[in-house]
Amino acid sequence: MNRTVLPVVVVAAACAVLLLVGGADGSSPTTVPPDPVPHADPAGALTSSWFCPSPQGGPATDVAATIDIANTTSAPRTGTVRWLAAATGTATVAPFSVGPGAVLTVAAPPASSALVQSTGGGVVVEQSAAGTTGRAVAHCASDTSPTWYTANGSTLVDATEVLSLFNPFPSDAVVDIEFSTEEGREAPGAVQGLVIPAGRTTFVDATATVRRQQVTAAAVRARTGQLVVTRLQRFDGSAGRAGLSLTLAARAAAVQWTFPNAASTAADVTGWQVFNPDTREAEVTIASFPTSGDAPEPIDITVPPRSQVTVPAARDGGVPTGVPFTSTVTSSNEVPVVAERLVDVRAPDTHPGWTSVLGSPAPARRLAFAAGDTSAGAEQWLAIFNPGQTPAKVDISSMTAAGRAPIAALQGVVVPPSSQVVFRMNDYVQAAPLGLEIDATEPVVVDRTMTTIGATGLSITAGVPLADPG
Repeated sequence: MNRTVLPVVVVAAACAVLLLVGGADGSSPTTVPPDPVPHADPAGALTSSWFCPSPQGGPATDVAATIDIANTTSAPRTGTVRWLAAATGTATVAPFSVGPGAVLTVAAPPASSALVQSTGGGVVVEQSAAGTTGRAVAHCASDTSPTWYTANGSTLVDATEVLSLFNPFPSDAVVDIEFSTEEGREAPGAVQGLVIPAGRTTFVDATATVRRQQVTAAAVRARTGQLVVTRLQRFDGSAGRAGLSLTLAARAAAVQWTFPNAASTAADVTGWQVFNPDTREAEVTIASFPTSGDAPEPIDITVPPRSQVTVPAARDGGVPTGVPFTSTVTSSNEVPVVAERLVDVRAPDTHPGWTSVLGSPAPARRLAFAAGDTSAGAEQWLAIFNPGQTPAKVDISSMTAAGRAPIAALQGVVVPPSSQVVFRMNDYVQAAPLGLEIDATEPVVVDRTMTTIGATGLSITAGVPLADPG
């Protein structure tokens, strides 16, 4: 994790991004796929919907949850948050109004998932979970899907891993869940033909369902219906790692994932988890491009069908300790995969925490974040990577409860071709909640890192793509 105040530039190889995905059963791709990650509807859309599974189920009932609604347009947005009790499906409807360029934070009732519906598009919704082992921020979903994938998770003795399966529809969904571990695939009988009742959320405690495993990738495939899936991962510190991570699963696999702004110290652990949900073997190349020094040789791996592979960043003389780097995970034979980057920060670092984050499958010219915090006790970094061959000029604006404001020092920022810049946002704006909007002349990849000063807490998320205006 980079903590440099001034922009940092990293030279990297530009890579074209191609999206491809298999069928719900892991079969070969036949049609143009859905987006693996969420995106905002165009501002001119009549309505917009976001789906936020509750993170407060199973052994994680002690966490507090909120949602942040960001309006990236120049007109007010009104709508409703329909809270659906996980156990019963009982609905509680709360109206909301959020001004132009503003962010609204709403506290979640206990163990309730949310369906956020607004008049008009241009809305981005994220959710937060907070507990004794830190705070985590994740995207809500802009679409439902019959398939959801995660590449990382752990069921060891120091771990709690819970999948939240939210069915917002009036008909039941029936799903099968398969876990891929370092010892092979597991399909526990308890999660085959699992019924997710209409309007309810089912919490699957992977820690109690799967044998103790260092890594557990998961594939949720619906026989009938559609749903939304998130993963809550927690470590209690008894084995060295500590933290809370909340991640929206990927709706689909992709042939490339990009991760800006990674670094490690001697006390940290970083790396990648690559999951292949397809029935074909995937040939994958992981390339890392440090901010200084020579780039290490790319790492080539083979990921068998419906299997996962863990790749430490330090493998084979990787990026030196303490050097920030951008990385790409690319399927060279175009068999789509799901990739996450692990960041495990430990003492004596002053920003300890654990997170595992999906990369970005495609760059975009406009992106946004709804949740954020640069108030006392919190720090936030923004990393922008330009994968193209043309310099990108970038304007960054804050979104708070009061509305949107361009950040004067971050207007017209030039990101050279195949390069990365990193900003510590506390040096430019202090607010909570703090949404951000990024407007670039060329497609870029953006991620946001949030930490808690002097306490456990680490969260990384990629920017949500916005539709180009006009």
